[in-house]
Amino acid sequence: AASKIDIQFFEIMQLCDRIYSQLYILLSLPQLPSEVSAVAYEHHEDNLGTGYPRRLTKHAIHPFTQIVRVANLFAEFALKSPSHPGMGAAGALNHIELHYKEGLNSDSYGALRAIFENAASKAA
Repeated sequence: AASKIDIQFFEIMQLCDRIYSQLYILLSLPQLPSEVSAVAYEHHEDNLGTGYPRRLTKHAIHPFTQIVRVANLFAEFALKSPSHPGMGAAGALNHIELHYKEGLNSDSYGALRAIFENAASKAA
């Protein structure tokens, strides 16, 4: 019988296969703006060069991708999903601050944080 780890690994590999198949289709579109393809391909990269698929460093990552990366992480942690209970805005910002900030574009992250800090100060 397969172990739980083997089953989870297999499920992850199936998901990666579907994602890369969809990415290949997207990138093969003839009229796709270069910015869109950069964001689609690079949104898991980080400024430290530890992201994937190419381990790009901050100067090699498209500026639009830098913005989307911050928004993607925020949505992943703030919103409820089938795989995550959701932390809300404040929880997501704190989690990102503790675990991901060094790998993010500081201007993009600062802008996101300012949006919620301004909203909180207006609500008070």
